Amino acid sequence: MKFLFILIFTYCSTQELKVQEFQSKSCETDFTLSKHLFFGNISCAKNDLSSKDNFLLIKKQYVLSYNDTNAYPNWVSWELNSSWLGDEKRSNDFRRDKSLPESFKRISKDDYSNSGFDKGHLCPSGDRTATKEDNSETFLLSNMIPQSPRSNRGTWKYLEEFARKEVSNGKELYIIAGAYGVGGVGTKGYEEILVNKITVPSRTWKLIAIFPEKLPLDTSFDLVSKARLIAVDMPNSDEAIEKDWKRYRVSIDSIEEKTGFDFFKHLPKTLETEIESKVDDL
Repeated sequence: MKFLFILIFTYCSTQELKVQEFQSKSCETDFTLSKHLFFGNISCAKNDLSSKDNFLLIKKQYVLSYNDTNAYPNWVSWELNSSWLGDEKRSNDFRRDKSLPESFKRISKDDYSNSGFDKGHLCPSGDRTATKEDNSETFLLSNMIPQSPRSNRGTWKYLEEFARKEVSNGKELYIIAGAYGVGGVGTKGYEEILVNKITVPSRTWKLIAIFPEKLPLDTSFDLVSKARLIAVDMPNSDEAIEKDWKRYRVSIDSIEEKTGFDFFKHLPKTLETEIESKVDDL
């Protein structure tokens, strides 16, 4: 069975793992692990203490790679279609993810208090409103990054709303999001780390694959060329406030250059080259 595979990994100067180490790795993805792994296990993350900065967590609602050094996820990947949307309200029960090993940093919601940064969802609360359990799982701190409030509540939010509107129009989406760099600007100014625990990223990125309808189980590479692929790269600062998310669209090549990772590694080379060089302009 052929599937779309994207290799992405978030890189910060504080990380122990180096970009070139990931470039030299290859991993075969068992796509039966989760439907959220449409993009694959994009950093070869493992659920193993030897992989503290690339720790795999597979949840019913999404899949993520967690970075203990940065104390936020390298990436979060999820499926989005009408089955995930309903009338459930925000649970707002921010809390530590107890599925992380006890030896990892003990992060609490209080570590964000008075920091000038929001607890910014990667998999949004609004993308998981079918059940109380689904919504509550998005409030685990392993799904959060320190995010500029004006970005989180402005342009980033508008992009999330755009994705859900596509679902309301009958589309099937696969989304992956993360952050990179060190140092963002919140309401209290520039910061690189919160309470000596949580690294503040300088940029946030997201990739969205939009298909006209629910994908068949035998998804092939042929379908990839038919998808609308949107890549964005935004500053983690007030610069993104009240501005159209479309102005932050970039090519996948650009995100590769910034993160050092090889997207669409397992696609035929001609298709990979074509896809990665384009910038969405619809």
